[in-house]
Amino acid sequence: MFYSLTVTASCPMDLKNFPFDSPVCILHMESFSGSILDMRYKWINNPSVTVGHGATIGDFTLQGYKVDASEIESLPPVAGNYSRLTLNIQLKRIFGRYHTDFYSTSLILVLVSLSGLWISSHTLSITLATIN
Repeated sequence: MFYSLTVTASCPMDLKNFPFDSPVCILHMESFSGSILDMRYKWINNPSVTVGHGATIGDFTLQGYKVDASEIESLPPVAGNYSRLTLNIQLKRIFGRYHTDFYSTSLILVLVSLSGLWISSHTLSITLATIN
C-alpha cells in the first residue's frame, strides 16, 4: 500500500537561547494496530520528503531534515514490536526581526537615559530655568 500524508503538528521548543535557537522538531509515525509481522513502514523514495525551495515556517528557515525507519518494542498491554517512521526537521530562527524590534529599541532607550548623566548640573539648571 502507498499513503501520502499532509501533517499539521506542533513542536515543543527550549527557549533558553532565544532568539538564537535552532530547534529540531521530531515527528514519529507509527501504528499499534498491527505488529511488525503484519505491517512494516518504510520510506519509499529517496528523498521521501519534499520541501519547496526557500521554505520558511513562521520565524524559521528550514536548515535540513533526516528520515529514519525503525522498530520499537511496546510494553503490555499491547506488547510487541511495531514499525516506526521518524522525520527530524532542523530549523533556524530568523534573527533580523528581533534585532530591529528589541535590541535596537533597547539600545536607543539606554543611550537616551544615560544622556542625562553627561549633562553637567550647571547646564541642567540653566536649561530648566529657561523652560519655566
